[in-house]
Amino acid sequence: MPWAQPLLVPLAVYAACLLSTATALPLLGRSLRPELLRTA
Repeated sequence: MPWAQPLLVPLAVYAACLLSTATALPLLGRSLRPELLRTA
């Protein structure tokens, strides 16, 4: 379906952003707040 390709591009970018945010947020939280990990 050629009409679906313009729709798939923003969806793929959105999914990539969600995945990168989901992986980056825990890493950022660990580096920013290590004292919370020590008590947890």
